[in-house]
Amino acid sequence: MIITKHYNDSHLSPEYRFLYSAGSGNSQIVHISGVINCNPRELIGDPKDKNIQDYLIIVNVGPWFTKIQEVVPNISVTGFENTNSDSDDIQMWLTPGISFKIVNVGSNTAKQVQLHISAHVQGEYSCITHFSYNLVVKGQINPLTRQSPLSLNYPTKGAKQGAIARSLNENVLPKKEDTFAHALSPVAGTDLLVISGKRITQNLDSKDAGYSSNKIEFVLDPVWDSLENATVYLNLAEFINTASDTDDATGWKLISPKWEKMKGYGPGGNDYKIKVSFDLPMKGDNSKVKIFSYLLFATGELSEGGLDKKLEKLSQKLPEIDILQIAFDSNVKNIIQYLPEHRMLLNMVNKPNEYYQHIIFSGSVKINYLDLVFSLDTQGNVNGLKLNIPVGPYFREIKSSVPRVIIGGFDAVDPDTEEVCGYSMDLESQTVIKNVGMSGQEKMLNLICKISEKTFKTSIIEIHYVVSVIGRLGEKGISNPHINPFSEYILSHPFIE
Repeated sequence: MIITKHYNDSHLSPEYRFLYSAGSGNSQIVHISGVINCNPRELIGDPKDKNIQDYLIIVNVGPWFTKIQEVVPNISVTGFENTNSDSDDIQMWLTPGISFKIVNVGSNTAKQVQLHISAHVQGEYSCITHFSYNLVVKGQINPLTRQSPLSLNYPTKGAKQGAIARSLNENVLPKKEDTFAHALSPVAGTDLLVISGKRITQNLDSKDAGYSSNKIEFVLDPVWDSLENATVYLNLAEFINTASDTDDATGWKLISPKWEKMKGYGPGGNDYKIKVSFDLPMKGDNSKVKIFSYLLFATGELSEGGLDKKLEKLSQKLPEIDILQIAFDSNVKNIIQYLPEHRMLLNMVNKPNEYYQHIIFSGSVKINYLDLVFSLDTQGNVNGLKLNIPVGPYFREIKSSVPRVIIGGFDAVDPDTEEVCGYSMDLESQTVIKNVGMSGQEKMLNLICKISEKTFKTSIIEIHYVVSVIGRLGEKGISNPHINPFSEYILSHPFIE
């Protein structure tokens, strides 16, 4: 039975929001990020461990619009706990994709995005505590008249943008080889930066009774002459408990995300970098969130050479592989279901002698982890497995891509009998699949993920992704293909749409 929960503004942390012109008509692109704080011990598992408890969380997010045309949402679990691992034979959390509705609000004079979040929980003492979300919305809004009920800060005031950071206590290790970034100018004189990556934590506290208190702070490399707005989307990338047979309770939360302007860069010390901070409480003496990932959209004016060429290089000139190299990859067959993607053409990217489009899309894949072939290394750890995930529409050209993959679901069987329990997912690289489409002349993006699991009894069962691409869409535009050609049904006929 599905239990429906209707959440309201009191469950939402202040959102980061900003907008810019869509480049055509009167539409704007609005970026939104936020956190949903669930009621304590509400989204719990069934008393019978073998049963999965299904929830539907319905909540309105973002500002009010006069018109909403398109939405690209992404959702992730950013808080989970189990208060009695000795009793629960199975622990599981899963968010199988996300859907939304456009609803009338304000006496039917305005419209708002309503998220419909499906969540599955297994284990009597398992509980989801928080969700985070990231949305890109194309529509019409009145940002100029702040007293208007249709302003960017209505119905709830957004989080403060552009505060000056007073200090920095960077307690993460720099980990930049998987950082992707690209910048474009949707409006004259304004740069839009899209950046994603991961960081490794260090010196964190955890305790068995209650939650420890950890504050995470780090700085992103690009340098800005001026920095105006940003949205912050943080996600779990690796969790481990090294003594799950002795810890009575385990849990983690990625909450209270915040960004500030860190001054002191550039030739005169007057330029800025983005400082990101958040709280990371953990439960369980031996629990550790070792790696987290991030995705940020930011606007302002980048300084000359402000976008590190190393970051740009990772997002550009992606290696190309033939469709046949993917079509017969046995692990592609284990992606048993692609959920429908949300896609949006944001605007055109015009540069001297160049014409490109900016596209963003999000989606989810379910993993048939029972058929994935894992092996053990010499120390008895489960080796990581690389998984090809072809995503998105067809392109004539992909100039650069900034992807982020997110753990969408986790399953642990008999966690109390395992000394070590944990899971990890990493976006290792990306490639371009060529020779796709009816003509055989189009291209498709391929995300290469590495899944690592500490025992054979822990499994990542779903992956979410969100991708920003600068390129040229294929002949039939953003809606093609409707069905991923690498799904199991079409796999034996890779050239047929």
